[in-house]
Amino acid sequence: MGDRLVRDRLPELSFQVGGHRTMKVYRDNYVCKPLDRREEKFYSTFPKILEPFIPKFAGVLTVGSSESQDEFIMLENLCTGYRKPCVLDLKMGT
Repeated sequence: MGDRLVRDRLPELSFQVGGHRTMKVYRDNYVCKPLDRREEKFYSTFPKILEPFIPKFAGVLTVGSSESQDEFIMLENLCTGYRKPCVLDLKMGT
């Protein structure tokens, strides 16, 4: 999908209960997280063996006008089609 620019405001993700920053929704199919270049690099370069376990990365979305812009990474919305989604965001590591 690549990088794209939209001028309209995005609605907030209605099912978000945790996290530090507000996430948005683009066309119901994508969750938009505030851009973190390290996270963008991960989604652009992760090993293909992990692909079945990771939401599809659709690029960077820029929202706003020439005066004010916000950037987001776009990820597949895994909750599309569910009325009451229940999600566990598990992080492992040292």
